[in-house]
Amino acid sequence: MRGQLWSEGECYDYSPHLSLSEPLTLTSLHTIRRLLTATSSPLANASNSNDGAPAASVLIGLCNMDGVSGIILEVRNSLLRAHSGEISFPGGKVDKTDATLIDTALRETQEEIGVRPSQVEILGQLSPAMPSLSGMPVHCFVGYIHSLDLPQPAATNTPLRSIALSSLTASASEVSQIFHLPLSYLIDPRRLRIHKLPHRPPYYALNVTDRVNLGDPDVPRIEVWGLTGWYLNQFMRRLNVY
Repeated sequence: MRGQLWSEGECYDYSPHLSLSEPLTLTSLHTIRRLLTATSSPLANASNSNDGAPAASVLIGLCNMDGVSGIILEVRNSLLRAHSGEISFPGGKVDKTDATLIDTALRETQEEIGVRPSQVEILGQLSPAMPSLSGMPVHCFVGYIHSLDLPQPAATNTPLRSIALSSLTASASEVSQIFHLPLSYLIDPRRLRIHKLPHRPPYYALNVTDRVNLGDPDVPRIEVWGLTGWYLNQFMRRLNVY
């Protein structure tokens, strides 16, 4: 039996495929990989063509933190020229040294929040790539950030080890704050607001005011929106929630 369908949009209060309120397990990762594979392009198509056209890659970094499943997000430095102060996934423009688009996402994730590429288990991607406001295609990959504390549990339904927020290091020039967004927040109707981007279907912007401290009492509501919000919605669609 499915959860409740909210009257203001096509959104259920849980996923039929995995629990959004319990820690992620090896079984959870297998399920997410299967769902992404069924609806997205193969990862083999994620090569960097090096044709000179600008592109970017971002990572939806799943993890357990304090035994709670969620996603790592960052607040962009207020001094940046583009998207300053906004909530985003770690990621950035493709560099000529990146062999693949996945390499771009992993490199940028290490540079911005200090997660080693060896910690990230890529589960799939959300396709097609969506353009930024400037028209640059942004490729989005989904991965699980493993703890450096080994070994991980061998049992498929045992919660994977949590990472600590203190183990993440924000790039001083790019990131002002790193925070953990529990997956359960994505099914809380009090946090969701229908938002529209030009030439795209409506999607849910997510209120994260209580998760972010910008030090500015005049900011009444802090939301995940834009392309980050769009890709969060696409991920939840793969889980048959939105």
